[in-house]
Amino acid sequence: MGKIESSKWFQVPKQKKAKVKRAEIPASYLQRLLNYKNVEDTRRYARSLHCGAIGSLDSEQAFYDALVNFWAPQYSELSYEKEFYINVGTMLGEMFAERLHRVPGLTTCISKDYKEERIQNDEFGYAGYIDFIMDANTVKHFGKKTRPENLPEANDLRVFEMKTTGERNYNKWVDSSELSFKYRCQLSLYIQNQLEKGVVETPNGFFILQSRNDPKTHRVMPYTMESKVISKAQEVCSKFWDHVVNRTLPSGSDIKTVEGFCISKAIDNCNEKGREWPKYFGWTKKDFMK
Repeated sequence: MGKIESSKWFQVPKQKKAKVKRAEIPASYLQRLLNYKNVEDTRRYARSLHCGAIGSLDSEQAFYDALVNFWAPQYSELSYEKEFYINVGTMLGEMFAERLHRVPGLTTCISKDYKEERIQNDEFGYAGYIDFIMDANTVKHFGKKTRPENLPEANDLRVFEMKTTGERNYNKWVDSSELSFKYRCQLSLYIQNQLEKGVVETPNGFFILQSRNDPKTHRVMPYTMESKVISKAQEVCSKFWDHVVNRTLPSGSDIKTVEGFCISKAIDNCNEKGREWPKYFGWTKKDFMK
């Protein structure tokens, strides 16, 4: 028997890599086909600031773009990737809503088909749609593996906001403090609205996080309304509408402006199309025809 070198005794023989055959139709071909003829992303004239967008207006560029889009919606190409994420989020949200609505006494919606609760704030000119207002006690009752015989006697209504995300963010977001300012701003405004209406009695709500990678991978994350976040949102809203009423745009060296954009021309175009203007702050159509 031949002598074996000790240094090679524990070495695993190298496996020859099998050559990967080139696919008859590579994935890149399909990707180009899906983006062959992208349509323009449809935009509507805004009559308010949306709660889900206010938190992203803290940058000069985003604030400028929002004002330009208020006067003249800018169209962008709707790629397959962008449409995918939009539709997946919408589809999952609708499916969640319909399924949760089947549970007796869980949601505050009284119609047969689930409808989101619309909110509007005339003082700061924003609006939005609350994903769910649900009874936390009913969630705990029907959610238990061994369900108690008697239904909970008292209600504990809470505001829930659902977010779909990829695996990376899902694993990263273990606490509400790690969520974006945009998300926290949205839920804070919703909770504040429902507190003022007397629908809920606590500033504590929840985020529902759903992974796009696995239907069973979801988490209910507690969140408490943040007064500082609300104050910042109100400040941004006031600043936005001040620019609107004064027909001005922010200036800054880091802002990428839209070439040839003119507010007065945009107003003329809006009136030609019969745009319905915001009715906040006692404004009428005449205020937008000066």
